[in-house]
Amino acid sequence: MVWFYRRKAQALTLETRFENATGEYVATVTGRGGPPMTVRFASSEAFRDWLLAQERELLAEQWTADGAHVLPDGWRHAPWKL
Repeated sequence: MVWFYRRKAQALTLETRFENATGEYVATVTGRGGPPMTVRFASSEAFRDWLLAQERELLAEQWTADGAHVLPDGWRHAPWKL
């Protein structure tokens, strides 16, 4: 999923996904004035905690949510095949 944020003329995106090949939760933040930042988490709990902290930080920096887009991939696959 990709979340879009705006602050005046600036734009920021926060992409979240599950990487099935490594079993990691991955987030990429783009638009904070430097190169994209990607972080990886082994557990959903650590990933959730990081996302909540990012949400608080974006609010404190006066970013406004501007929509979201569900990506067609990046979902955790079931351990069985259909």
